[in-house]
Amino acid sequence: MSKASYLIVALAAGVGMTAAAAAQDAAPPAQMAPEQMAPAEDPQSATALTAMADQYFSGPGAARDDQKAFELYQKAAEMGHAPAQFRLGYMYAAGRGVAANEMAGAEWYRKAMAQSYIPAMTNLGVMYYEGRGVSRNPQLGLDLLNRAARAGDKRASDYLVEIGEKH
Repeated sequence: MSKASYLIVALAAGVGMTAAAAAQDAAPPAQMAPEQMAPAEDPQSATALTAMADQYFSGPGAARDDQKAFELYQKAAEMGHAPAQFRLGYMYAAGRGVAANEMAGAEWYRKAMAQSYIPAMTNLGVMYYEGRGVSRNPQLGLDLLNRAARAGDKRASDYLVEIGEKH
């Protein structure tokens, strides 16, 4: 497995959320069905759809269903929700719930990054550094990874160390 594959897979752990994002989007109890986990105020909000998709993606509280997770992430991503855009980018890049398409993954990472979603910046940096789904541009990849590392993304820092670039 290449370093980029390892990083992108590692970012999917916990659905790629940073500790701050995980605390903000704390997972509901596993014994509840995904439909019961949406915020009561608007179950069709992008945040609620993403929370339901997270449950289908990882399986607690419901059977894992990548296709259902993909559909829900896509709906929330199209509403402009950066965490859903990031997760949809991952699903395209990894081929979960949809045929693998790194170009589409990179495009969704760009949309999330445009909203300052740092995990998307990290994944896009890796893609540029290794030329996965985008034209290889190691300098742009390093720039994105360094920006993400300076913003506190440990995975970006770890990757920079792994490839011999001191952060």
